Amino acid sequence: MACDLLTQVLQSQSAARADAPRVIMLAHVVRMREFGQAAVLLARSRSFAAACPVVRSLVEMGWVMLAIQEDPELVDEWIRQTQGEHRKALAGLRDKLDADQRPHAMTIEDLDQSIAELPQSGFNVYFWAEKCHSRAAYATTYRMLSDWSHGGSQAALEYLSLDTDGEPTNVKARTDNLLMQADCMQSTATLCLDAAGYIARDRLTTGEARAIEILEL
Repeated sequence: MACDLLTQVLQSQSAARADAPRVIMLAHVVRMREFGQAAVLLARSRSFAAACPVVRSLVEMGWVMLAIQEDPELVDEWIRQTQGEHRKALAGLRDKLDADQRPHAMTIEDLDQSIAELPQSGFNVYFWAEKCHSRAAYATTYRMLSDWSHGGSQAALEYLSLDTDGEPTNVKARTDNLLMQADCMQSTATLCLDAAGYIARDRLTTGEARAIEILEL
């Protein structure tokens, strides 16, 4: 329901072309809506583990949004950190590919010049978590989502049924980790509601504002 409400709110939003911060944040919230919808679809098919990487990205986007809501000038830092990610990508092309694996026109000199023009620091999740007062969530929910998103062994172990001695007896078709499932859905709903309130600001209808209040209970 939270994603549906966000969709409804977005349908009545607009941004003047000259209002660049509003334009980029509107696009950001539309992207959040898409990730929220994807998480819900996966959850409805009981694919909660597959939803974790989607929700993890949604959490990162939500923290950026909430931080910029508190301090709009952080849009510039957001863009700078994105440029830092471009620097890391170019550095990877330079350092991790042999000469015959790169396009002939892509020389070390060209890469060095492009890298030198970009910020050194890339996207910093903790920076955004701290800016929107979510350090506790970073250390708990976000870490859990990260465990389920990466290729480590811990998530794979969740698919095993164990006997009283801790020995595996069966491989389950799906994990039944209820805490993970609850965190996924709670994070998705909360961030979709936050996004609806942020992007509409004081232009929420009475019905939309009331719906957010009810869903937040």
